[in-house]
Amino acid sequence: MKKAAMYLASVLLMLFLLILVALAISLNSELVNYFQAGNQVYLDEGNKAITDSTLAYLKGPSRDAVIEGLDEKELHHMQDVYSLFRIARIGSAILLLALASMLWLACRNGYGTSVNIIKETISKAGWAGLGLTGVIAVLSLNFGSSFQAFHLVFFMPGSYMFPADSTLIQLFPEPFFRDMFISMLALNAILFGIMAMAGRK
Repeated sequence: MKKAAMYLASVLLMLFLLILVALAISLNSELVNYFQAGNQVYLDEGNKAITDSTLAYLKGPSRDAVIEGLDEKELHHMQDVYSLFRIARIGSAILLLALASMLWLACRNGYGTSVNIIKETISKAGWAGLGLTGVIAVLSLNFGSSFQAFHLVFFMPGSYMFPADSTLIQLFPEPFFRDMFISMLALNAILFGIMAMAGRK
């Protein structure tokens, strides 16, 4: 039972870090502006203000705020995106609580020393994370299809389709998300690699 708790803790730690990295990168205004600049997004004062207010909206306590510069359909889509981010934040908190519970259970009365259990949990989470990151990378080689599949799973059909000249598409084109996604995979690979090695010492 204690060993099973440790394995489950490894999975929970891996999932928690995947969500944490995704939130940290996608809600960082400097990184968002960097990815926009890398995809020739014109960031004049107005576009920068819309970008900043969009990120502030996604970080905020309510999905009912209005982002100036977006039309009704774009705002409705951002409400859906807000809900997805909220689920991610709540999910990460639940994962963290469950992780602490599993580690406590694994350490209780000893399945090895507590230090060894934590080190082994970190190592196993690292190896599992490397494997999952590799699988995700392979599945996402055709990013356009993966991006479409993601939207089909998490959003109502058609609710995320906008004309090429819409504000959201101009500020956040598909290559923007591709570059952000690659950065997430790279950071996850580095993080999990360090965990896999460090946890074995």
